[in-house]
Amino acid sequence: MLFSRLTDEDAKQARIYQANARNLDRYSRQQAEMGYDRAARACARDADACRERLEALLMTAMQTAYVPFRGKVS
Repeated sequence: MLFSRLTDEDAKQARIYQANARNLDRYSRQQAEMGYDRAARACARDADACRERLEALLMTAMQTAYVPFRGKVS
């Protein structure tokens, strides 16, 4: 739902961040299974960075949709 509130360019960027985070998580698990702990941690850290950027983009969609209440409370 929030993706529809983003501009086309921002929505495309958000989907890229989402896909990158998912792929990095998968790659991190593969590296951990093979015993490469340092590579697994690096991939997990990069996935978290992608998710933070995605969250920031989605928060802009929420901020632009916010309309303050200007009426009376009864």
